[in-house]
Amino acid sequence: MAGAATVLALLGVANLLGQLAHPSAPVVPPPAIRVVTESSGPAVTVANTEGVGVYLRATPNLDDFLYPVSEGAELQIAGADLWADGVHWLQVEDSSGTRAWVPAAYTSLAS
Repeated sequence: MAGAATVLALLGVANLLGQLAHPSAPVVPPPAIRVVTESSGPAVTVANTEGVGVYLRATPNLDDFLYPVSEGAELQIAGADLWADGVHWLQVEDSSGTRAWVPAAYTSLAS
């Protein structure tokens, strides 16, 4: 966001300088700037773990543990899913903003 604010400030200064150099020139507002942010996808809930929960992984690899998440926790889909070593993986983001991978078998669509 700071980048967009800087661009807008610079466009405003350039417009002002243009007015000083050419007082009869019309004031031109800066172009509309649309900041595009990555939107989160649908939510999934940790499920099918018999109450144990599941580990989030740093990569789509069963041995790459980050930390456990309780059954019932909500995660946001954060990217494309993929298959690796016979496991269907979802890229997710937890409530703290950490991006990780979780086996899709341990999730269900949040309602």
